[in-house]
Amino acid sequence: ANRKDAHLTNVNLNRDFKPEKVADLRMAQPGDPCPRCGGTLGMTHGIEVGHVFKLGTRYSKKMNCEYLDDKGKLNPMVMGCYGIGVNRILAAAVENHHDEAGILWPREIAPCQVEIISIDHKKPPIVEAAEKVHRGLSEAGLDVLWDDREAAPGVKFTDADLLGLPVRLTLGKRTVEGGTVDVRARNKKDQTTVPLEKAVEAVKDELAAYRL
Repeated sequence: ANRKDAHLTNVNLNRDFKPEKVADLRMAQPGDPCPRCGGTLGMTHGIEVGHVFKLGTRYSKKMNCEYLDDKGKLNPMVMGCYGIGVNRILAAAVENHHDEAGILWPREIAPCQVEIISIDHKKPPIVEAAEKVHRGLSEAGLDVLWDDREAAPGVKFTDADLLGLPVRLTLGKRTVEGGTVDVRARNKKDQTTVPLEKAVEAVKDELAAYRL
């Protein structure tokens, strides 16, 4: 009813009131002209990962939440809420960093920095080599995930890309017999082969250069 505390129900257009203007309204679209400045409207995608609510003194007055100023006068506190959503940060990271194969975790918030894939895990030389690499990476302060499942190589590689840890190490019959390990950063298509004793150094180099 356009008056404070005045409400009307069952109101019908034209019967009970005549509208001053009838307009054909639609959602704004990129490229639309601005009615104020004549510029062109642009749109971009955003993700809310935090928020600020300026509460003012609305609640502090009701709760008698006050402070003494420099003149000794009581004043209601000015309140605000400030929040960062940890789960929203993770969701935003995944939405911004992924490809057709899966997630590309930023190095700083990845669940682990490195994943080890051991192929034909039942063979003792492969297990021993993987354990050695795992131990070296852990002693270097890196968080390591070791896929020691008895699964086909293709399954392990697909799951590794889906999970999206920054660096992947692969140990199999060929590499172990040659005293090497395959290293691949998640944001690269190609892998490199380095001596087994250089695995930790190679991982550190990949992590230092890892940018999304």
